Parts: sequence; structure tokens; C-alpha cells
Amino acid sequence: MSAMTKGRAAVRLRPAKREFERWRRACCESGRIPTKLWLLAGEVAEALGVEEAARQLQVPAERLRQWGE
Repeated sequence: MSAMTKGRAAVRLRPAKREFERWRRACCESGRIPTKLWLLAGEVAEALGVEEAARQLQVPAERLRQWGE
């Protein structure tokens, strides 16, 4: 991954992680992830790849793939 790509990924990852953490604190454990967060995760996946984005955001890679399609 080039330095430019890493920078772009970091710019998308930080706010997405923050939003997911905020949602997890406010929501119950079994709550559905809102569409807004899936869209953010999709942006991160474009920059990092699905597997890495799923790992960083702690979401199932299979579900993230579905949102990317």
C-alpha cells in the first residue's frame, strides 16, 4: 500500500471507528448496525480492503462485502 493510499485509508478509518465506538456505547449488544455506519464501513473497505476494514471496525467481513456490492 502506497503512502498516499495509507493516508487516504487513515482519513476514512478514524472517523468511522469513532462512529462505530459511539454507536456501540449507546446501543445494546444485539442491535442492528445502522445503514449510515455500513456506508462508512464501505468507504473504509474501498481504501483498506474488506478484510482489513472488517477487522478494524469489528464487523463481519461477509456483511461488509454485501454492502460493497
